[in-house]
Amino acid sequence: MGILTVALIGPGAEHLHIDLIKAGIDETFVRPMSPSKLIGFLGAIARRKGHAYTPSDGRTLLRAGEITLDPRQHRVTRQDKEIHLGPIEFRLLRHLMENAGQVVARQALISAGWDEGRFVDTRTVNAHVGRLRRALTGGGPDRIRTVRSAGYMFDDR
Repeated sequence: MGILTVALIGPGAEHLHIDLIKAGIDETFVRPMSPSKLIGFLGAIARRKGHAYTPSDGRTLLRAGEITLDPRQHRVTRQDKEIHLGPIEFRLLRHLMENAGQVVARQALISAGWDEGRFVDTRTVNAHVGRLRRALTGGGPDRIRTVRSAGYMFDDR
């Protein structure tokens, strides 16, 4: 993994997001931002090392058991069968896999799955995690555990 680049952009300059991503910026944050969001992002990057590998073509894939997530192609497979996920479910799965084996609070899932500034109720998170579970289960074990009063955990065993 190369050097991580993060751009802080001012309010009203959100239209620059796509140009910055095309220029190679890894992530953008609109100021003012909560420090916890930046710390959460950097923590996810640091934890990713234990749950990712880089194949010879340079892509970073997340793997846990028979589930593989390719963030660049927006593709998820289980036992070599493609699983079709919506964008929110994909982002939730990615965040859960990046933090595999750790409890992820619903609020952290809201930050990972939805744009900043959008109101999302925790019951909405529950509904999307339910859809994600149904899509992933396909005859195999349920990898997403509910941790009562705390959130969800991706079981990477």
